[in-house]
Amino acid sequence: MKCEVCGNNYIQRECPYCDGTFEDEPKIIKTLVNTKVILLLISAITSIGLFSIYTITQNPILGKWKSEKRLPVFGYQNIEFKKDTMNYMGMIEKVDYEIDGKEISVTDATGVGAIYTMIDENTISSKLMGLKSTFKRVE
Repeated sequence: MKCEVCGNNYIQRECPYCDGTFEDEPKIIKTLVNTKVILLLISAITSIGLFSIYTITQNPILGKWKSEKRLPVFGYQNIEFKKDTMNYMGMIEKVDYEIDGKEISVTDATGVGAIYTMIDENTISSKLMGLKSTFKRVE
């Protein structure tokens, strides 16, 4: 190695002529620091991504649903719940969800809504328009 301070060549970690360190050490330290910073950034980004996926998918009602039975006058009902909207009878409304165990309250901006009960991961029930309806997951 070549000493940064005196310019002499040596084999040991420190220059025996002037107690300087070899010229490659700062590059090695910089590389290690850069590698640690990059690994920390990758870990942080991965953690944020996994947390986002978890929070989006923890709402069990998200997806498309179809009523098991035909409702009088209305026929089969299709409902689609997305992260912050609900599509019911062709009307898309911005909604908020409140989860309390197996019950999920879905309310629009005016505070009007319905409570859906999770029977299992592919079945929900609710009283819509005074009639109890059961829905099966389509997607």
